[in-house]
Parts: sequence; structure tokens; C-alpha cells
Amino acid sequence: MKLKYIFIAAAALVLGSCEKSAISPLENRYDPPQDLTLTKGEVTSQSQEKGYKKTVISFETASGDAAMVMSVAYKSFFFKDAAFMANEKADVVEKGTYIPAETLINGKNVIQGTLNFSFDAATGEYSLAGIADTGEKKYKVSWTGRLTFLLEDKPVAFTKVLSGSFNPQNKAINLVLATDGVAFDFMTWSYTGDGSYASIDLYSEDGIMTTASYKPSTLPEVTDIDALQSGKIVTNKGEYSSGYLIDASAWNMGLQNWGSNLFTLSGGATEAEHIKDGNITVIQKGESWSIELKTDEMWFTYEGELPAAICPAPEPEEKAYEVSEAVTPVSEILAYHQFYVMDGDKLAAVFEFTTPAGQEVKAGEYVSTENAIQNNTANVLCNGYYIDASVWGGQGIFEGGSKVANPLATATGGFDYIGAGETVTVSYMSTRTIQFQWGEKVFSCDFKSVE
Repeated sequence: MKLKYIFIAAAALVLGSCEKSAISPLENRYDPPQDLTLTKGEVTSQSQEKGYKKTVISFETASGDAAMVMSVAYKSFFFKDAAFMANEKADVVEKGTYIPAETLINGKNVIQGTLNFSFDAATGEYSLAGIADTGEKKYKVSWTGRLTFLLEDKPVAFTKVLSGSFNPQNKAINLVLATDGVAFDFMTWSYTGDGSYASIDLYSEDGIMTTASYKPSTLPEVTDIDALQSGKIVTNKGEYSSGYLIDASAWNMGLQNWGSNLFTLSGGATEAEHIKDGNITVIQKGESWSIELKTDEMWFTYEGELPAAICPAPEPEEKAYEVSEAVTPVSEILAYHQFYVMDGDKLAAVFEFTTPAGQEVKAGEYVSTENAIQNNTANVLCNGYYIDASVWGGQGIFEGGSKVANPLATATGGFDYIGAGETVTVSYMSTRTIQFQWGEKVFSCDFKSVE
């Protein structure tokens, strides 16, 4: 019985203790947040600070009795989906944060909470939702509407190439593109100045840049120097190496940003962003090149020349040849055509053909043949010949047929003669242009007839 009374007394003490402490000190902390439905949103200012866009948006309620000002900083080039948290430094512009000193509800600073923006591409409307805490009160914020931004979205426009090289081990061309304010210091082996630069690795089989749209690499990331030195290829054909961290402790360098990355330099500090999404488009425009990457998070461009070592060899400049044709009837069944190719006032080549009487030399392949005229052989090339009669004890040089000028061929009068069995291809590029090809030698000529 005594035990029963002790238990009742203990319970009474516990209950009494609870009544005395109450829960009033916890009421403000655990009270549900107050709904704050905003109906009007307007971008009131935008600026570019330390590589980030700082955007101030003012909101109002329908009744006008409550208002919110939100100051956010973001790195992405397009203001779309993002979650913003309070910056612990209160008044500092940092990516993905709102600035408490400049974010207010009814004049009170918002000191904590996460505010989420989303964008609906179908309607063109933005939505804001989240919890905002001023310390005195919490608000459940909601808003949907359109926003007009003051800063034009524009890319990081690189103006120069700091380096361009080929790594045969990884089969990748590395390009470093930079804005005007960035340079490379060879004394400290580091990038200096203020601005941006991108280091990108593009697949290349032979170290020559080609027009292509390069996708992010599908291969797993290399995580340490040992794996990299083992010869692991970090790019596939049609890909660029995505950006990642590598442990370079073996080289006493710690963690390093490897692959393709975009760097921002400001006041001596460097921030790296790994390039992992979107296609890098490379287009050759004559001697110039266009390079662009555009995603929701990153946008950069380059227009200009690239180092000659990684560019394809320029196409040889086509000479302007002129050709004249002389046609001689050989017999009732055979015609003899002589084409004289001129390089200015110098004879560059002679091509002689036979055809059936009354026909022109048509496009096609012609085999060089001996004694074609004597044998009335049609649709062939007359072979070239060079005979020094002195070898027979005679005098003079006998030469003719099809031949191509060669200043080094001094023993045969400065010409290479097309021997029997060799082939010349004839093509008509237009009604005024004919082309002769013998091996690697090509003659594109303006066609002129000789009466």
C-alpha cells in the first residue's frame, strides 16, 4: 500500500513540474509559418559582381499591406531553376545565395531559410516558394508570375588563345581560351589577372582540329595521376573530356581540376566550374574558327584563329591555267586532239588524244598508248616520248606526245613524258573549264578553242 502512495506522489510531482515549466518559450519557434502570398514581382536592379549576376526583385501582396525584397546572386547565364540559401556573411555576393542585408519582408531582414525559384518554359512564368525566417517570424512564401530582366544574357566572349597543343597519349587537343584581362605567368606557372579562361580537351586522332559538335565524355573519370600515366584515354571520338578533380599528390600538387573547365579569376582568387553538360561546337570559317558552348549554367564563345600546329594544312592555291585545243583530222575514222596548257606565257603541259572522227574529247580516263595514230586507235592518250638521236650516232632530239613541265627534268628538256600504260583523267568543271589529272598533278584550265 505504501508503494502505491509513493507512485501517486511521484506522478503528481511530474505533472506539477510540467505545468510550471509550460511551453510558452517554444511557441514562437514551433508556430506554423505565416502564409505570404505575393501577387506582383518586378526586377528592380541587376548588376554583374565578381563574375556573378546580382538581381534584386521586389514583391507585393494583393492588398499592398505586405512586401518582400529579395536580392540573389547566381552564376548561371540564364535565371531558371535555382534554390537560394542565406549567405552567412550577410552582405557578400556569392553564388546560389540571397543576401540577408538586402533581402527583407516588411522591412525585416530574412536571415535564414531556403527560397526556390522555378521556371515553366510552357507558360514563360517563374514561381517562388519556400520558408523565409526574419528571426521574429517565419513566412511561407509563394508567388507565380513573369519577370523582365534588365541585363541582357550574353556569353563569356573569349578574345584570345593562350595555348593550343596535342596530347597523343590521351588523343586530345587542349585549348586554353581567355578574355582580355587574363594572362599566363611563366615565372609562377599560373594564370593571372581578372576575367575568365576555359581549358578544354577535345578528341583528335591526329592532333588536327576539325569542324564538329563535341559531346561530354562517356568514359569514367580518372581520379589519380597513376591512372592517368598508365595511358588511359579520357576522350572518345566526337567527345570532349568532362571536367573533374584529380588527386595529384604524387606530384605534390594536391587536388587539381582536370579535363575541361571554366575558370573565373577575381582579386587573386580562382573559381573553377567543371564542364560536364552541353555540346562544344567547333566550326572552321576559312582561316578563322568559331567555338561555342551554351547551356543553362554556362555560355562561352570564341571567334578567331587557332595555333597553326593544330589546324589543318591550308588547301593549295589553285593556279589559273589556260588551255587551247587544236584538232587535226587523221583519217575518215580518226581525229587527233592537242591540248596546250599554259601557265602565263610558259608551257605547263601538253595532252594529246585520239577520238573517232567528228567527236570531242569526253570526260573519262584515257590510257597512254604507243602508235595510236598509226594504228587508228581511238579514245586513248598519245604517249609522250623523248629521243636523243646522238645515242644512235645521229643528231637532234625527237620528242612529242603528252608531257608535263618539270624544271628538274634537265635530261629530258624540262619535261616529264607520260609513258605507255599511264592514265590521264579528263573532267569538265563547266562549259568553260576543263581539268586534266595525271597522278598527283592537276591542271584546272579555262578552256579556249583554237581555229
